[in-house]
This record gives sequence, structure tokens and C-alpha cells, in this order.
Amino acid sequence: MSLNGGFANRQAYLATHGCPPNRTVHAGLNHGTRISEVTATDGGRVIEATDGLITAAANVALAMTSADCLLAYAYDPDHQVIALVHAGRRGLAGRMMTALVEAFQRFGTRPEHLLVTIGPSICPQHYAVQPADAVPFAAWPAAGRRVGEYVQLDLRLVARRQLEEAGVGQANIAFDPRCTFEEAELFSYRRDHPTTSQLQVGYLMRRS
Repeated sequence: MSLNGGFANRQAYLATHGCPPNRTVHAGLNHGTRISEVTATDGGRVIEATDGLITAAANVALAMTSADCLLAYAYDPDHQVIALVHAGRRGLAGRMMTALVEAFQRFGTRPEHLLVTIGPSICPQHYAVQPADAVPFAAWPAAGRRVGEYVQLDLRLVARRQLEEAGVGQANIAFDPRCTFEEAELFSYRRDHPTTSQLQVGYLMRRS
């Protein structure tokens, strides 16, 4: 499903799920916090160096990959705007979920009306990082648990706290509980240690 070596597989898979190549926009990820606005004219494009796509256009699919990171699917029912963002440790350290809410506010979205679902991601029991890597998350002490020389980091909790602090209601935030490391049918970089690029793809479209 990767852009390099698996793009044809991705396009074929998405097409069978109602996302034709000429109506699908792909994100070329770089683990940052950039969110790009796209329209129907961007169909078929890969938007480089972005970890988020947002659109008010109907029948435009947004697509991006993940390995163990979070994919957040967001929808503003008032203004009919959708977004899909990728957030790993580095993105969340830069407050990607805050950036997501701010991107919607450019369309007039009221944060308390925003609906967000987080897809499968690695759970903290399988995501141990160096203590220095946990420093950006000190504002949320419950997100890091020291185990020996490492810190087990709860990316889901960080994402929730950032969304809540940006004004998204608790009842409007949902999580897929599956851990990519533990679920055999899901790809996990930390579990599989691939020698070639292997990823799973997420997609979102608002149909007219």
C-alpha cells in the first residue's frame, strides 16, 4: 500500500471500496503537522510532505498509510467538511490534533461539534521509547509509564487530551481499540521489522 512499490496495489484496493484513482488524493507523509486543503481538482495527486488532508468537496477520497501510528478520521456535520490525518510520536509532539481542529476552524467549524474517530494503533504496552522521546508529552503525565530504561508511551491518550483541550467533546471522540502490534491481520512496523516498505492504508470520503 506504500507510495513506493505498492501504489498500484493501493489504487486497486481503494477502487474496490468506491474510491476511484481520479477522485482520490494521497498524502506523502513526513511525520509533521502540516494539513493540506484539497479539492476535486487534486484527484489522483500525491500531496508531498503533508500528514493531513482536509476537504469540503463531496466525492473526493482522502488516503494515507500508517504502520503503528494513529490515523484520525474527522467530520464536521455542520459544514460538511472531512479530514484524515496521520499522527505518530513526532506529529503528536508537535500537537497534530490541535492542528487538526485549527484546520477545521478555517471552515467555520465549532470544535464541540467536530466528530473524530481514531483507527487502530500501537498500544502503550508495545510502544516503549527512550525517556528523552517522552519529554514533549510531560504535560500529560498519565501518557508515560516508566518501565526499566524505557517509557511506555500512550499515543491514544495524548491524542484524546489534545482534542479535548482544543474543544472537542469527550462524547465526540472514538477509538478503535485494536493494537496494531497484537492483531495479526494488521501491519505493525515494530512487530514485523520489514526490510521493504509495507503499510496499511486508510481512506475517507463524503459522498453526495
